Amino acid sequence: MFSGKISNIQVFEDGNQVDGKTDASGNVVKVALTFKPGGKQKLLVKVGISEVDIDGAIDNLDAEIPHWDFEQVRKQAEEDWEKVLQTVKIKTDKPEIAETFYTALYHSCVAPYTYSDVDKRYRGFDRQIHTAGNFTNYTGLSLWDTFRALNPLLTIVQPSRIPDFINSMLAQYDETGLLPVWPLCQRNQLHDRLSCSAGDCGCLF
Repeated sequence: MFSGKISNIQVFEDGNQVDGKTDASGNVVKVALTFKPGGKQKLLVKVGISEVDIDGAIDNLDAEIPHWDFEQVRKQAEEDWEKVLQTVKIKTDKPEIAETFYTALYHSCVAPYTYSDVDKRYRGFDRQIHTAGNFTNYTGLSLWDTFRALNPLLTIVQPSRIPDFINSMLAQYDETGLLPVWPLCQRNQLHDRLSCSAGDCGCLF
């Protein structure tokens, strides 16, 4: 979604420009957009994503960023991350130690991330559309890499998310008959188990 008005659209399919179309299909698809001049006004872009459908992406975007105030989005992101980072406080006279610690804590909390849409729908590992009843479905649980240290850390710094993580794993079991090892969006669980990581890390978590 763009804050400015589009004056021209050029669509390319596999290196060839296609006239008179606003949609395309192919191995290499590109689009070039031209916008009406707005003086010194900045062109803002908002992006919504969904594994379910376009309507889900639009609804997610409308729910999360219903306005065009960039500074408000930046401020809200800072406040949200500050709440996470302040769950652990350290005392040190060396700023570089605090910077290293909180940078590492930030990196530790980037994933897992929300997978279900605002209406609770998500695309399961069986490729079907499901609705997460009383939980938020998460993906990016890198369990083989994280079960020893990161997952226990999350029980301390983000305990409210743990039930959702577990329910997401149980949902994947219902869809595939396997607990996850390294689930990412709708990657095939059998493939993950056989060729990505060994062991039953989901059981340990």
